[in-house]
Parts: sequence; structure tokens; C-alpha cells
Amino acid sequence: MLITIFAACVLHFSVSFYTQSEIYTQIIGSTFTLALAIAYILLIIKEISKTQWHFKTMMVLLVLYILFFLTFMVRLFSILIETSNSLLIDTHLEVIIPGTLLISLLILMAVNFTIIILVQGKIQHDFHVDAKEKESLLEQLHIVASHDSLTTLYNRYAMEKHINTLIQPYSSDKACKALLMVDIDHFKLFNDTYGHEVGDSVLKIVSSLLTNSLEECECVGRWGGDEFIVILHCPEKVRVYERAKDILNSIYEYNWFNVFGNEEVKVSLSGGIICIEGEISKKEVLTCVDYYLYEAKINGRNQIRGKDIVIT
Repeated sequence: MLITIFAACVLHFSVSFYTQSEIYTQIIGSTFTLALAIAYILLIIKEISKTQWHFKTMMVLLVLYILFFLTFMVRLFSILIETSNSLLIDTHLEVIIPGTLLISLLILMAVNFTIIILVQGKIQHDFHVDAKEKESLLEQLHIVASHDSLTTLYNRYAMEKHINTLIQPYSSDKACKALLMVDIDHFKLFNDTYGHEVGDSVLKIVSSLLTNSLEECECVGRWGGDEFIVILHCPEKVRVYERAKDILNSIYEYNWFNVFGNEEVKVSLSGGIICIEGEISKKEVLTCVDYYLYEAKINGRNQIRGKDIVIT
């Protein structure tokens, strides 16, 4: 911008003090305009390689500046020919020189129009990017609000919503639905003996194993501390108990040596399970599984208990 202003001042100075040499001023002006056109062409080519959203518009702008450059090339050569002592002025040059000026003005109008389109495209692009960023931020906030930060499982708030859905009395789903509440046996001892970092590793591994045990339409969440809730959907009640047994065994049979460095250390679960039958409130469901969980603990742990059922 500063170079352009400086060049304009020099050009004005030339016209003011050398009015008798106006033709040379036109040559200088045309040459300077060609230099500016080349600079803009190079700038546009550089800008095109940066981003792709404005590629088509920038290509149009590039073509317009190339045409502008060619027009002033014709104008410059016409002026040079006109001032040549060896050639006489003819009517063709008298038409070409003003014609090139008119064409260049039309091209500049097209350039301005293209720049307006480019600015509008930039605004739309930025708006689209901002909308995507906001959508991504909302999604992240939703994940943070509904998931446990350590295990990435659903948190208590999210699991309460799933439990509300589970106990709906008018569900069209005829499968046997069950709620399983488990916690890790002697988890405090692991923390006290091996440190909280190992305790966190145990929570993450148990979370992963519980997640891997899920089938379609099932979910698992961290209820709090070392407690987890698993919602199961099975064709019949017997299958629910078989699934619960598989979950119990998958935790106990895991290779915990990699965590504790001791083959004798095992992680086990105690749990309570209830099959949802008829109308029942969320409070009643949670009270029942909590009671069965307590029974499993006082009767030796590493087991799951329910109504008239013991799973070991």
C-alpha cells in the first residue's frame, strides 16, 4: 500500500512538472500498472495454495488480473509504437489506446465484483467454521456432562436417565430387562497397598471389561467410587443370569499380574441383580439391587445375588 501511494505521488510529480512530456508519463504509468498487476498475480497464486474454500473465486480473480496485465501490455506497446519516429500514427492506434483503457476499467469493475463475492464467501466460510466449532464444543460439553472423566463410562446422572427408560411400564420391548449393580471387592485395600494410580488402573480395566461384555441396547456406567451399574437386555431371564456369571468370571479371570506384579492378587466383584417385571419405581429398583449387593458381600464376595438366585 505504501509503495502504491509513493508511486502515485511520483507519477503526479511527473505530470505536474513535465506536462510537455505527457506521453512519457503514460509510459511510466503503464509500466507501473504492469508491475502492480504482476505483484497481484503472484500474491493471488500464493494465496490460492493456502486454503481451498475460495479456490474458484480466486481463480476468477487470477484470470481477471492476467487479462488486466495483457490489456496494459497492449496499451504500453501501442504507446511505444505511437511515439516511434519510424512509424506514423494511424487510426488503429488511436482506437486501441483508449480502447485498452476502457477494457481495463471494465476488468477492474469485474475485479471489484469478484472481491465482493470473495468477501461474502469468507464471511460464510467463517460462519460455517464457527458453527462447526460451536457444535463440536456442545458435543464435548455433553460428553463431559454425561460421562465419567476417569473411565469414560456414563456417569450417575446419565445412568439415572437410562434407569428411567428401563422401568417404563408401557415399553414395546418384550425382552427381559435387568439392572446389575456391582462393586470391586476390597478396592480400598488396593488403593492403600499399591497406591491410587494402580487403583485408577483397576477402575479403567474393570470399566473396559464391563463395556466389552455389552450387547446391543445395553449400557454400563460408573455409579460412584468403585460401584458400577450394568443394564442388560436378554430374551429370557435365564440368559440374564448367564450373562451376569460371564461378567463375574471375566473380571476374576483377567491377567491382573500386569497391574499388581503379583500372580496371587485377583480382582473380583460383588453384585446385586434385579429383573424388571411389572410396574416398579426407580427407588425400589435401586433399593433392591443395593440390598442384594450387601448380601453378596456378607456372604463371601465374588458373587452376584438376586431374588432367590446366587451367581458364583
